[in-house]
Amino acid sequence: MKLFSGRTISCGCAKVERMKTYTDIYRKKHGDTGKRLYYILSGMKRRCYSPSDKDYHNYGGRGIRICDEWRNDYSVFKEWALSHGYEDNLTIERIDVNGDYCPENCKWITHGEQSLNTRTNYHVIYRGKDYVFAQLCKEKGIKYHSTYNRINVYGWSVEKAVDYKPLLIEKNHTGGFIQKNHRCQVK
Repeated sequence: MKLFSGRTISCGCAKVERMKTYTDIYRKKHGDTGKRLYYILSGMKRRCYSPSDKDYHNYGGRGIRICDEWRNDYSVFKEWALSHGYEDNLTIERIDVNGDYCPENCKWITHGEQSLNTRTNYHVIYRGKDYVFAQLCKEKGIKYHSTYNRINVYGWSVEKAVDYKPLLIEKNHTGGFIQKNHRCQVK
C-alpha cells in the first residue's frame, strides 16, 4: 500500500543496493579489512576510545591516545608499519608506556619481548641490575617457583636465591640415597 501512496519508493531492494555500494566503496578504500595489520589498528582504537572495551582502563582510561594521522587514515598507519619492520609475527609496542600510539613512540617486537614489558611483571634487582624475574630465571636455567618462594616466602636475598645450587639426591643400588653433587675430601 505504501508503494502506491508514494511515501515509499522501493520494496526494500534499493536499501540493499545502497548497502552493497557502500560496502564496495569501503572495501576499495584500502582493501585490508580482515587483515592482521588492520585488526591491530582497530584494537588500538578500541582500547583507547571505547570505554566498554575490557582493556580501556589501561589505555584510554589512562589518557593513551592514537595520533590523528593513524586514527583517521589506515593507509598512513600501514605505510609506517611496513617501512618500520612490520611482520605477521610481531606486535606493536609503545616505547614510553605512558605515551601515545604515534610513529615516534612505537616499534615492532616479538610476543616474547612484549610479555616482558607489561606492568604486571615481577621485577628484581640482581647484582645491581633490574631484571624481569621470569627472564632472569630463564637466563640462569633455574626454576621460577622455587626461586620465587625462596625470596618471597623464606625471605632470602635475590642473589642467594638465584645463585643457590640445591643438592642433587638420587637413589643408590641398595635403595638408600646419595648426594650426587656432594664432594668428599680425601685426606
